[in-house]
Amino acid sequence: VRVALGSAPFLVPLMLQLGLGYSPVEAGSLLLWLFAGNLAIKPATTSIMNTFGFKRVLVVNGVLITLGFVALAMINHTTSSFTIAAILFANGVTRSMHLTLINTIAFADVPPNKMRDANTLGAILMQMNRGLGITLSALAIAVAALILEQSPNTPNLQTFSIAMLFMGAIALVSIYDSLLLSKEDGVSVLNKRKAKKKQQTQ
Repeated sequence: VRVALGSAPFLVPLMLQLGLGYSPVEAGSLLLWLFAGNLAIKPATTSIMNTFGFKRVLVVNGVLITLGFVALAMINHTTSSFTIAAILFANGVTRSMHLTLINTIAFADVPPNKMRDANTLGAILMQMNRGLGITLSALAIAVAALILEQSPNTPNLQTFSIAMLFMGAIALVSIYDSLLLSKEDGVSVLNKRKAKKKQQTQ
């Protein structure tokens, strides 16, 4: 899912400029709504995580991320800037929520004596996944151009739509990992009241 999420800051500005004809300033201004969504959900993330647990939020949010890519794929020349901003804001919300949860649960059950090595490995994998997201995005654009019998050097809006759907498919497949989680995974980092309640119900 990091691959799919890492592709958005790369694909969206290109789609806005090359696919929709926005200027770099206009595209950058709209992209800010993605990061506005990232920030807006931060204060509520911990509460949502504690209330619903990791598995439920990751599965539901994974579906929302997929739908977000589908919404981006449906953007056309008649779509208003307001609508695009709203889609990007919503994508920013789900993107931030997911990254926070997977970053948290990744280290939730790591023993203290293994934490240093886990941090190192986690940092390496995060950087690798970001690079892979850009690489696969570029590959998706090239493949889409090939399917549409167009030059990959001059992608149009339809090319970007296919690339967005490809990234949405990656996000959808990643939900499988979330489904394998148990309700107890990561419970050690949730609030003490929730952890105590879970222990009492066992």
